[in-house]
Amino acid sequence: MKTFKKLLRILLGLVMGASFGLCAIPNAIRMAGKDASFLVFESLLVLNCLFVVLVYDLVIMVHEAGHLIAGLLSGYSFVSYRVFSITLIKLNGKLKLKRFSLAGTAGQCLMKPPVWTEKGIPVRLYNLGGILLNVLCFVVSLPLCFVVPMASFGGMFVLSFAVLSAITALMNGIPMANNDGDNAVNLEKNLVAVRAFWSSMMGNALLAEGVALADFPQDLYAVPEDADPTNPHIASSIASNAQIPLFHHRFEDGDRAIAEALEKTGQSLHPVIRILLVNERIWFELMHENRKDILDGFMTKEFVKYQKAMRTMPSMIRVLYTQALADGNAKDAQKHEASFAKIAKTHPYQQEIDDERYLMGLAKQHFALSNT
Repeated sequence: MKTFKKLLRILLGLVMGASFGLCAIPNAIRMAGKDASFLVFESLLVLNCLFVVLVYDLVIMVHEAGHLIAGLLSGYSFVSYRVFSITLIKLNGKLKLKRFSLAGTAGQCLMKPPVWTEKGIPVRLYNLGGILLNVLCFVVSLPLCFVVPMASFGGMFVLSFAVLSAITALMNGIPMANNDGDNAVNLEKNLVAVRAFWSSMMGNALLAEGVALADFPQDLYAVPEDADPTNPHIASSIASNAQIPLFHHRFEDGDRAIAEALEKTGQSLHPVIRILLVNERIWFELMHENRKDILDGFMTKEFVKYQKAMRTMPSMIRVLYTQALADGNAKDAQKHEASFAKIAKTHPYQQEIDDERYLMGLAKQHFALSNT
């Protein structure tokens, strides 16, 4: 599957490159004129490239809008709408602009699911909504490519919009690890997985409503003992359930539960969730035994890669801060404190910020005592 995904990306990249060449280069030549220098031509070509990037932003917005429309039609209610790091979120009944990013995602539309019933909730349309709207945009814009002159910004817009809409639909529609098509397949006719999906969406909704992590229902993420841990949605619920003790600051219980969850779910767990669980294990180790060999074992290539990509997440900053304290590096500790203070101003979930700030205080107190 990884090889197929790489080949598909290469193929679609070539298609995008060819499409760009059909309009961007002629448009740059047209804008530059006959007597323009090569530097002017290059500058205009860069301008055309930036224009295509803006079109891609629009395609992502359309994709997430597709999820939003499909969700509303399925009985969901709005929670948040994110394109890259810009997030429009409904907090305590009011719409606010915040900043939040998640490694591996260009955007995300989160919604509060309908009330759970014995038959579950509708999930197919919500998961496929972004793909369907991208396909519709492709179908509508493709004929315009034969009408609007290519050597113009209008031509660049319709061609890049059509091609990027098709690419986005394919990359999300062909079932590959953790994409919309994969979600739809893993939820199909699997009520336990649908329940896990419902739990995940409900957890995000509760955070947006200002519910403290410690006040989450104890059974929110519970799954049957015989549930299939290879299903990514069930694996996600197993991981979330393992973190419940952490919400109540029962750290030893949480560390034990997380270790069991990681072993049980293996590679079926989304990489970001797996990294966040390992992150919690590192924090527990730092705050207790602080054994170098154990800590080194956690620092795999995958973890280091994601740690860098997720360095703006509150829990990641907390662990980096704790590591600096453990190493006696006051300068780095102050740097991470400053980073936390900065992201705290724009982070969408205040309850999460409050809890992370409390844990950072525990770390500061712990290492202050250990150094006296």
